[in-house]
Amino acid sequence: MTDSEISESNNLFVEYIKYVVSQNTQHEIWESDGLSVAWSFTDLTFCNAILLSHPVRDIEDLEARIKKAVAYARKFVLPWILLICEDWLPEEIRPQIPEILSKYELFSPIQLTGMAADKLVPPVKTISNLECLRSDNLEMMRTVGDICAASFEAPSEYWYKFLGSRELWGNSLFASVGYVEGKAVSTAVTVAIADRLYLALVGTLSEDRGKGYASATIRHSMAEAERVCGMRPTILHSTSVGVSAYKKLGYRPVASFLACTFSSPESEAAIE
Repeated sequence: MTDSEISESNNLFVEYIKYVVSQNTQHEIWESDGLSVAWSFTDLTFCNAILLSHPVRDIEDLEARIKKAVAYARKFVLPWILLICEDWLPEEIRPQIPEILSKYELFSPIQLTGMAADKLVPPVKTISNLECLRSDNLEMMRTVGDICAASFEAPSEYWYKFLGSRELWGNSLFASVGYVEGKAVSTAVTVAIADRLYLALVGTLSEDRGKGYASATIRHSMAEAERVCGMRPTILHSTSVGVSAYKKLGYRPVASFLACTFSSPESEAAIE
């Protein structure tokens, strides 16, 4: 991984979350003192997000940013996330991160990997029983939201809201749904952002996982985006569970992120 890849991964993460959050009527998006904030005022954790806007100089710089992030988050009784790009931390302070987070009643339950690909590799096999369709109407977008709700354990109405308006569908947002014998089983969304194709909202119903449906639906969504936007490098951010599957599609790891939040509901009131 290179410095430019790391910066691009962080910056595209910021831009994608801003894109999603801006679909909510009530939201705040701002940048100040080394932080990028995108806040949706909903109960979706990743839609109340604070990220670093540039590399950290030293431990004092990091703590100053964490204090500001925590002070902002404490204003609201909402789930939220602080996303710290580990590659933007000086190596000498990385071993101290758990201790620093604990000082502010934060912990990091999830590590995310930023991944990139110039293009997807050809499929090894065809999933013959899966039919992928472009989602370009309200009914199909609701299907995308329902699959996301089942996959990520969040109410469907939140996903409906963040899938954007009709004007975006097929122009900058390309959602695909995979069907098996008429049943919707998988979804993937590609968003055109800053001359890149950002892959997001990849979901498969629990009983239909491990059959290659997600990969096939990703390819369909990406192909729809390329048909309109042309070939572009593609970016995503994955939990550890998805990294190996994305590698098979041609993605490579380029950055690492800590997803941090309060260690308990009481922590919000405990931090002074």
